[in-house]
Amino acid sequence: MLRPLRSALTLSLLTTPALADSTAILRIEAALAAPGLAPGIDARPTDIVTIERIPGDTPSLLVKLHPSFDSAMVDLTKDRAGQRLIITVCDRVVMEPLLDGPLPDAALVLSAHDPQFLAEVEASLRSATCDGVPVG
Repeated sequence: MLRPLRSALTLSLLTTPALADSTAILRIEAALAAPGLAPGIDARPTDIVTIERIPGDTPSLLVKLHPSFDSAMVDLTKDRAGQRLIITVCDRVVMEPLLDGPLPDAALVLSAHDPQFLAEVEASLRSATCDGVPVG
């Protein structure tokens, strides 16, 4: 099991503090809405600053968003220990990690047992658009 940098996700595994719109490639949202807590984060291709393969038995990617997303990630994940996040890439759910606690920054590890699936997710994250890039 890989963990995002200095964070507390327990499952394999993004975000401008902005409203959802058609240019977002990656979205992180809480599975359960809660009054007073942030509903979700959207990231456009230009918001992603790092996509790196992580060596190991399980295919994994380190994905970092611009530091301006750090506070939005904290707001989204605070007070949600034991709840799931929904991670979507190009409007398709790719993971539903369980939170152990708040994430201190906008850096995640995405992992999958299927290398082809992870390669498709990576291609989508690296793309300037979701059109024509398969995910899943």
